[in-house]
Amino acid sequence: MWVRLLADVNESHYLKPMIDAHHIKGSSANLDELKPGSGGVVQQVGGLSKVSRRLMEMGLVPGTHVTVTRFAALGDPVELRLRGYALCIRRSEASQITITDLCHHEPVL
Repeated sequence: MWVRLLADVNESHYLKPMIDAHHIKGSSANLDELKPGSGGVVQQVGGLSKVSRRLMEMGLVPGTHVTVTRFAALGDPVELRLRGYALCIRRSEASQITITDLCHHEPVL
């Protein structure tokens, strides 16, 4: 339902095309570009120092596996699954997180 809702809103200027990854070793993307069910390993957390430090305190450190669970109805915030818990962050914060070794799993809702 989430993907279908986002696909119907083609005229929205803030939605980026999303990447549908099927375990592409060595590939990288920003976290906000992934489709629900896609994930990978955190390579880098950028952005403002206070925000990036807080994200790392919540578990988004390089080497952690993270999966995009879903997007809210208008695309913001993004729900992530990492280290056994769900975390929601702004899409602008997700755009500062680089993910490598992309893979795709069926989303668990």
